[in-house]
Amino acid sequence: MPYLAKALGDVEDIQLQAHQIVCSMCIRNPGAIVPFAESFVEPLKKTVNKKVKDDGAERIQEWIKSGLRATLALSHLDGIMTCQAFSTFFKDTQKNTSLFNFFAQLKEER
Repeated sequence: MPYLAKALGDVEDIQLQAHQIVCSMCIRNPGAIVPFAESFVEPLKKTVNKKVKDDGAERIQEWIKSGLRATLALSHLDGIMTCQAFSTFFKDTQKNTSLFNFFAQLKEER
């Protein structure tokens, strides 16, 4: 899991792959993810709090959505909210008004 945490903080294309791996692991082997939740917080926080600029805005928005998708997948795991760092991050993310539209889009996907 340390490699996955490192990949979440890597360059954009690696991060997108890591987000997909996190989502898959949440379904296939959730017990392996929960103990490492704290190591995922900082890289996910950096991704979802990216500033969207006019130049390449669509790509950055997809990157943010990918990070939020992984965050939402993690939030559904039993015991994940016992990790104080993740719990605080998730609550702060939900309160962030700039992410409201992204959350709405992700709920439509389901």
